[in-house]
Amino acid sequence: LEDRTLRRLAWFLGMSSRGLTIPEASLVLHLLGIIATDRALLFIAILLTCIRSEMARAVSIALSGVPAVDSAVANHLLMAAKAARLLGAAAIITGISTTNAETLARLGVDMGQVLTLSDLESAIREIGDGIHSQPSES
Repeated sequence: LEDRTLRRLAWFLGMSSRGLTIPEASLVLHLLGIIATDRALLFIAILLTCIRSEMARAVSIALSGVPAVDSAVANHLLMAAKAARLLGAAAIITGISTTNAETLARLGVDMGQVLTLSDLESAIREIGDGIHSQPSES
């Protein structure tokens, strides 16, 4: 799908998400609002389409605008990161709030398969440095 079509589809489904290209074949996607399953699946489709069309080697998924993350959302994020990796792009998740971090820890969600950083600026720096600390898949 072309970029304009994806933006219209995202708007139509009420998905407050924006993506922008940053230097060195990288993407930043900032999620906003509640993430239900239909929105998560649309996000993954948009993410993968953007990775393919921009030939991205790295993607940062910013969650600072997401008020609640549960195990279902975490599983969708892990699936997105794995799918990105299959297309050759490393994924970094940023902006997990203290409340969401506590919830994920309490639920026993293992985010160890994907690099997580506190903020978008750290992710952009890490991407620029070549993502040296990316976790390896076991």
